[in-house]
Amino acid sequence: MWLHDKFSDAENLLKYNPNWVLYTISERYAYFTLLPKPISEYNVKNAPFIFVKLFTDARQLARMPIKDFCTFACHSLAPIKGKVVFFTNCPRSGSTLITQMVQVGQQVVTIAEPMTFTNLVMMYDENILSPDLFNAILRSLFYTYCKDMTEDQIYILKMPAEAAPLVGHIHKLLPEIIHIFQFRENVEKALISTYKMIQGYDIWKAAMHLNTNFPKLGKWLFGYQYEKSTTDKVKPQGLLESTMVIFGAPYSFFLKNRHYYALPEVTYENLVSKPEDTLSAVFDVCGISKLLIPEAVTALNRDSQAGTILSRDKMAQVKNLELTTLDRKKLNELVKKMELPESVFHF
Repeated sequence: MWLHDKFSDAENLLKYNPNWVLYTISERYAYFTLLPKPISEYNVKNAPFIFVKLFTDARQLARMPIKDFCTFACHSLAPIKGKVVFFTNCPRSGSTLITQMVQVGQQVVTIAEPMTFTNLVMMYDENILSPDLFNAILRSLFYTYCKDMTEDQIYILKMPAEAAPLVGHIHKLLPEIIHIFQFRENVEKALISTYKMIQGYDIWKAAMHLNTNFPKLGKWLFGYQYEKSTTDKVKPQGLLESTMVIFGAPYSFFLKNRHYYALPEVTYENLVSKPEDTLSAVFDVCGISKLLIPEAVTALNRDSQAGTILSRDKMAQVKNLELTTLDRKKLNELVKKMELPESVFHF
């Protein structure tokens, strides 16, 4: 429960205080939380999911009408001063690991999984926003998260998987932003890991079940729906097929926008089997010194999601899934409906 304290000037609140961080957005408001430290202190190594820290560490909450937020951000926080890299991915493909690897040296600042971009995608998917307002919000998100960066800094914005549809829009609005996509070639193992992730997260599992089977109730309880347009198109039946939609949809957007990416997809398998070569290409694109690669490789020695609900210990407690012949048949049929390449997605 939050109690109203006072009204404040946006300029004083947001432009000059790095501890105020954008928390989330709706079609009506932008919400900010006051943290005890600047967002640069909440890098991916100590905050693999920044949205959790924005809730647990919040000292105060501020709200601004969404159109006022866009006007303020575009006029008072723009332009972006340094280099920004936008990491998108399929779930359970090692994106947290590679983001921790690039969190090296003094120049790099990583922000992992701000949910504002996910909310924007879901609102766009449900046709809630006009194109002009959507574009204004998208610009404003970058200006706000990057408001404290300096010209010599490199900001890595590591996204939840649902943000992949934004890449084409970002390229048109902010073509200077660099894009990298993370994928896992062993799609069966990645799909099962995604399924276990959802199984271990009761709220997400309930939201997916209700949105699939009782969409009006699901929207009333949980708000926007993940991958709504793809779900409406292929009509998944049951949790496994819904998981396939969540896992596979980002890849379809990667294929659609692959000419905007600085590299072919970075795969988990290459990252683990030949980390130096894989990181060399990534560091080149990001502008990070290759002298820091030996430090980056040490991230392989630890659990990138330790201390979270997705840690190895937590995931090991979730019952594993064995795909049946019928499961495989249904998944392969779903791959065709989603128009995914069967050479990549085959079960």
